[in-house]
Amino acid sequence: MTMSDPFRLPRGPLGHLAGWLMARRSSALSEWGVDALQVGGGETALEIGAGPGVGLVLLGRAGAGRVIGIDPSAVMLAQARRRIAASGMDGRIDLREGVAERLPLPDGSVDAILAVNSVPYWDDPARGLAEARRVLRSGGRIVTVLQPQSADEFEREAALEHDRLAAAGFDVLPPLVRPLRPVDACLIAGSVGAAAPRGSRASDRSRAEAGCTS
Repeated sequence: MTMSDPFRLPRGPLGHLAGWLMARRSSALSEWGVDALQVGGGETALEIGAGPGVGLVLLGRAGAGRVIGIDPSAVMLAQARRRIAASGMDGRIDLREGVAERLPLPDGSVDAILAVNSVPYWDDPARGLAEARRVLRSGGRIVTVLQPQSADEFEREAALEHDRLAAAGFDVLPPLVRPLRPVDACLIAGSVGAAAPRGSRASDRSRAEAGCTS
């Protein structure tokens, strides 16, 4: 992933295309992550790296009382606004331009955090996850979903994402692996001071079952 990668900070015509591809590629991943978070009861949910807004709409439909989306790309925010308007959730979803390393939110203000194919693109993942830890309330949950660009990267990137969450101070569950094409995806759930929920199905495997090691 290089600085010229259009998925890192989508802009211009290539950025619009990247957003369209993200929406198609990440829809199933966002559904998996939202299912694992189990939001509801009027909770506040945050998506870091909200992209074209697929996950934001899913969080709203899942029952979150308030949904916040953070993304550094004006192109992605514009696409997200259109998707949110089409969903009829304008009043429940708050979009903000920003980066993971400096979340524009108070301490302990969020119940659940989602990040789908996002963490590896942050300038400083350790600082970004420390910020996520800061804004989560006690008992809050975080779910990251990752689908590497190639099968050769899967084991290394899945282990790295798991270890980053643990280093940020989250209580982290063993990753789950979902067989997908062209590359498997990995879900990692963590929490602050409580057991993290997770969504799984028969075809999901633990990281150990998938042959991933730290």
